[in-house]
Amino acid sequence: MIKSNIAFILCLLSSIVCFNHPALSQEQEQDYEIAYKKAVQLMDAGKIQEGFEYLNKSIGINPRFYDALYARSYYFMREGKYLKAIRDYDLLILLYPNVASLYLYRGQAKFYLENYESAETDYRKGYQLDSTYIEVINALGSLYFVMDLYKDATTYFNKTLRLDAKNVYAYYYRASTYYYTQQYDLALKDIASCLGLAPKDADAKRLKALVHLGMKKPKKAIDIYEKLQKEKAAFEEEDFYNWGLAYYQLRKYNRALFYLQTPQKHENSSIYHYIGKTKYKLKDTRAALSYLNRAIKLVGKNNEASATMYYDRAVVYYRMRRPKQARKDFLEGIFLMPELLTDKELITRMNLLGNAKIMLKLDDRKEKPLLDSISTQGYQARAETFISLGDSKNALVELKKAIELAPNNSYSYTLRGIAHAMRNAYNEAVQDFNKALKLPKNRNAEKTYYSRGLTYKELGMYKEAQASITQAITLNKKVAEYYYDRAIIAYEVRNLEGALQDINEAIKLAPKKLDYYTDRALYLSEKKQYKEALADCNRVLKEDSNNVMAYYSRGLAYDGLGKYAEAVADFSKVLTVYPNDREVNLLLRKSLSKMHQEKN
Repeated sequence: MIKSNIAFILCLLSSIVCFNHPALSQEQEQDYEIAYKKAVQLMDAGKIQEGFEYLNKSIGINPRFYDALYARSYYFMREGKYLKAIRDYDLLILLYPNVASLYLYRGQAKFYLENYESAETDYRKGYQLDSTYIEVINALGSLYFVMDLYKDATTYFNKTLRLDAKNVYAYYYRASTYYYTQQYDLALKDIASCLGLAPKDADAKRLKALVHLGMKKPKKAIDIYEKLQKEKAAFEEEDFYNWGLAYYQLRKYNRALFYLQTPQKHENSSIYHYIGKTKYKLKDTRAALSYLNRAIKLVGKNNEASATMYYDRAVVYYRMRRPKQARKDFLEGIFLMPELLTDKELITRMNLLGNAKIMLKLDDRKEKPLLDSISTQGYQARAETFISLGDSKNALVELKKAIELAPNNSYSYTLRGIAHAMRNAYNEAVQDFNKALKLPKNRNAEKTYYSRGLTYKELGMYKEAQASITQAITLNKKVAEYYYDRAIIAYEVRNLEGALQDINEAIKLAPKKLDYYTDRALYLSEKKQYKEALADCNRVLKEDSNNVMAYYSRGLAYDGLGKYAEAVADFSKVLTVYPNDREVNLLLRKSLSKMHQEKN
């Protein structure tokens, strides 16, 4: 199927107008078209690799040939080579900046790489070019759905359905957003529309079963799975899991166990978790413990998804008269999900095996300092995760909870400062960093000094930035990044000797960091040490031939050495990626002027 699809797309592309480079001779034009047609024939015959080689040959003759570039990018997408596809789309967009579909496809490649922010930018550009382009509207809706931004997702699926009231995709995913936001009646309504348009859609029926499970109507979910079985639908492990879950809700534990244990040789932690819960209900605590252990091992210790598993295992340990292990697991669950301690209804909603706190007879007054400390650390850990994902908004929500529980915990203010800096609220960030440093028992002073230094740099307060990062280095002299960022600050204040000294130290500590070499090349060029700068750039390009910064720095070095043609070539490569960069355009013009003067 994939092979025939590739050939089909290539055939369609033959009708698209190609870009004919004026410098090419008629013979060359025939050559690249012949190579392209040969690629189509080979792929149509199932000889994908040979066809791909002819695509490369066609592009080698005419690097701007739309049909071949488009076909190769499609091939890369189907093969999962998304970075290579993106490079082809970059060039296509440079040549054809007003084609909405190119932004859609490049956005899809970035989506598959989980680069959601960049994918969103491309989708929005495609939508800007054509606000009636249903595929790009659905892509935006799907992106927001995956990012758990259900309100935004619903908005775009609504747009699709206003343009096309029979769009099954939009009905299905809007129903999914309603399911995840527990708007079950609306979900059922959209599923009905979906099945009205596509009565045999098994995925829509599966979603309907999930909605019924969410509504605590397991019998209706079971009816759906039985009908799917009669229709000979292909069942996956998730289907058996949910089928078993339905029987678990009905407290028919032996039947639940039958479906939960049907999938073989899987690594689905949720299935093992519920087998463990079911075994516990059947009073087989040893087996329950074994399955819960497997579930936790699969998810990982520091993953919030394992919080309920730890909590349930605490209950199992308690029943096995192992209170120390039960207490340890209970505290681990609280760390991963502090709400398990504060939200009394959560235990019921999440079908937990019991109230471990009551079982362990924990004294609220005596245990409060410990429980507050663990919950605070849990909120901080969650905030760190949000920060790593670039989600400063939710990080601030978690840090508010942490500070309310422990107002003198310095690390909460360090993290809040970082979250503020991510939102460009630099003054608020500095205030938080200063507060963190004034509080006693600051175990994260190194991180606080470094983060404050970066924030001062953004404020243009270079003296303060340098001093703060120097304090971080005083606490830990083995972090390359500290020297790297202090080198940038030194360069900003034209302290080239200091910049070179720090970047050399950074390279000594982290010799595989290519960015460090391109920065050093820049500093060396400023000191007119062009040969040394050239060596650094060539070293980087040997390992990464697409490193734009290396081409930029090498262009400066070549210009300094009087090799203007080479400088022009490097600056031109930078402009293929950043065509509107004013500085590089100016450098290119200057090198061109010098080159022409030299010839004359």
